[in-house]
Amino acid sequence: MNAFLAHVGTVAVLLGDACAQVMLPTLPTLTGATWIYNTTSATTSAPAGTMAFRRTFTLAAGKTTASVMAVMTADNLFTLWIGGSQVGSSPNDANAWKTAQVYSIPLNSTAGNLVFAVLTTNLADDNPSQNAAGLLGAINILYTDGSLDSLTTDTAWKVNADPADGWQATNFDDSSWAAAANEGTYGVQAWGTGIAVPVSPPTTPTLMGATWIYNTASASTAAPVGTMAFRRTFTLAAGKTADIAVVIITADKLFTLWIDNSEIGSSPNDANA
Repeated sequence: MNAFLAHVGTVAVLLGDACAQVMLPTLPTLTGATWIYNTTSATTSAPAGTMAFRRTFTLAAGKTTASVMAVMTADNLFTLWIGGSQVGSSPNDANAWKTAQVYSIPLNSTAGNLVFAVLTTNLADDNPSQNAAGLLGAINILYTDGSLDSLTTDTAWKVNADPADGWQATNFDDSSWAAAANEGTYGVQAWGTGIAVPVSPPTTPTLMGATWIYNTASASTAAPVGTMAFRRTFTLAAGKTADIAVVIITADKLFTLWIDNSEIGSSPNDANA
């Protein structure tokens, strides 16, 4: 079963093998987090293009992780991987950085390290001398015993403008990468303190009463190998503005979910997912 959390208009994703009740850490805060890039001059003048970041975090010895929650933004766009799996991306909008994305993933791990990887995109600007670029984020890791580890973007992250293929993988060797440059803590003049952070997620829905569906009832016992597309158009309450959508979903065997044309996430590539 997979759970997906989407802040309408600012896509966020809850991915992974999850049951209906998920232990979630508290929402991380951007206060004290550092804007980072490959050079401090990127606060005023950065070329258009992509930048890769990695952070290898050592998990607490003898403990098992329950979940990870990340609050992240980048000027202008980004995609986030946790433990080698793509978790989500910011909306494809030059001003998307003004609203942080919130990602929560159930994670059962006793591995010594957890790798975070981010690819940012700095879009071209009509005024190149004022085209800032940077990555800002805060992450909470919850363990099954209720304890918490926290980290933020800082110079412990590594950066590379031209990474080799497979750089998002947990076992990738980033020893030759440079340390990220400190562009200033959250509130620095280039971006200020006005970044919106979506509120904590609402309660998780239940599958009780939900119906298994396919193109034929006989698929419950004999279905051919292949793909099947599903759509559902839902009418929102009149006069109200949608803020958050939470989806609990599974498929036999795999699936990918889109909400309003945006790809939210996919099940693990596993026959038993």
